[in-house]
Amino acid sequence: MEYCSLASGSSGNAHYLASKDTKILVDVGMSAKYIREALGSVGVLLDDIQAILITHSHIDHVRGLRVLARRTSIPIFIHRTTYEWLRPQLEDIPTHRFTFFEEGNLILRDVEVEAFRVPHDAFMTFGFRFTDGKKTLGIATDLGEMEDKALNALKASDFLVLESNHDENMVRMGPYPYMLKQRILGENGHLSNTRAAQSIRSIYEEEGRLRFVLLAHLSDQNNYPDLAYMTTHAHLKEHKIYAGRDLQVEVAPRNNPSGVYRLL
Repeated sequence: MEYCSLASGSSGNAHYLASKDTKILVDVGMSAKYIREALGSVGVLLDDIQAILITHSHIDHVRGLRVLARRTSIPIFIHRTTYEWLRPQLEDIPTHRFTFFEEGNLILRDVEVEAFRVPHDAFMTFGFRFTDGKKTLGIATDLGEMEDKALNALKASDFLVLESNHDENMVRMGPYPYMLKQRILGENGHLSNTRAAQSIRSIYEEEGRLRFVLLAHLSDQNNYPDLAYMTTHAHLKEHKIYAGRDLQVEVAPRNNPSGVYRLL
């Protein structure tokens, strides 16, 4: 399998992953033009994509959906609640273009996908686990807490893309209105650096398979890439897990593709 973060942050999110026979987009939170060009930068044609999976309805995850649905014939997998929420924007797209999934497993050619709900302030927000039978990749980028359901889905990951959205002190001391701060810090908000680090440790210790972590969906106002990395590095070190030896930890870029990671 291979993976590329096409964009990651509050301005837009999109992931590309591929197995031997299947090429998938998870979320299309940038413009269709950006998605096409970002794929092209890593040698992939938009026409080669065989499925688009949508995690939830927030604009930074669906910004390019309408145009991509109009200009391509790519099947779109979406929860019905998310579809109904977005329906005013999608009213000119035939319903048969959408496949409505529920929590659980679905098969996309040679890839098995597990969709699992996560707590977030959008109706029916999902994370995904992908496996080609050899390697497993987990994606969870908008969640206020790492609940047991998500942990159980992600614990078999060889490669993990996990939200490390904010530093809690930066949120508390920053300029955001009180209600927005409460939203970010709450159980239906976003994972802080500390909670992300704790989740990574739990996932690593569950089965010991985890070998690579990409910290994702960093806040532009309430985080820094170096801070997210160092928080994870320090927490793991406290528990005798060493980034660079036991597993690799990197931070996804905000406005450009990460390059392609290959799961060997």
